[in-house]
Amino acid sequence: MKFLKWLWKHLFIIIIATVVTIFMGYLVIRWICYKDTYLYRYLFQDANGKFVWTGLTAIVAIITLAINAWDNRRKFKADLVSKSRIEWMNTVRPYISDYYENFNQYVYEYMLFMNSIPGSAERTERNEALTKRMHKIKKAYYNIKLYVPNSKSNKKLLKNIELTWYELGYIGPYFEYGFDFGKIRRNEQMQQSYSKVVIEYVSSLSKKGIEEASKYFKDEWEHAKNGD
Repeated sequence: MKFLKWLWKHLFIIIIATVVTIFMGYLVIRWICYKDTYLYRYLFQDANGKFVWTGLTAIVAIITLAINAWDNRRKFKADLVSKSRIEWMNTVRPYISDYYENFNQYVYEYMLFMNSIPGSAERTERNEALTKRMHKIKKAYYNIKLYVPNSKSNKKLLKNIELTWYELGYIGPYFEYGFDFGKIRRNEQMQQSYSKVVIEYVSSLSKKGIEEASKYFKDEWEHAKNGD
C-alpha cells in the first residue's frame, strides 16, 4: 500500500524518466543498428561535426521546467489539502470535546435528578437542567455527524460517539431499575455499588472515546503536515 502511494505521488517524475530513457535508447539503437546518426547530429553536433552542449542543455532545461511545474503544482495541492485538513480539525475538535463533556455531565446530573424527591421543586429544577444538557449533547452530536464523514478512516472516532449516544437512552432505565429493585436508595446512591457500576461503565465509554479521538487527531495532524 505504501509503495503504491509513493508510486502515485512520484508518477510524473517516473514518466519523465521513462520517456527520456526510451528516447536515449532509441537514439542508441538507431546509431548502433542502422548507423543512423541524423538525430544525434541534429541535436548534439554543429556544422563542423563537433559536439555541442546546446541540444543536451535544451533537453535538460525542458525536463527541469516540466519537473518544476509538476513540483509546484504538487506543493500547491499539498498546501491546500494541509490547510483544509487543519481547518477541519479546528472545527471538529471542539464538537468532540463538547460532546463528551456534556455526556459526562449528563450522567452526573441524571443521578442527582433520580436522587431528588418526585414532585419536589428540586426535581423540577433537575429535570430542566437535564433538558438543557441534552440539548447541548444533541447539538454537538449533530455537528459531529455533519462534519465527520462515515468512512473507514473515521470508523473508530464515530464508533465511540455512536456507542455513547446509544447508551444515553439507557441511563434512565439503569437508574430506575436500581431504585425500583432497591439496589439504589435516595440520598445514599453515591455509596451504592450498583450506581457506581453504572457511572463507571458510562465513564469508561467516555474515556475510551476521548483517547481514541486524541489518537485520531494526532494521526490527522501528521497527515496534514505531510500534505497527504
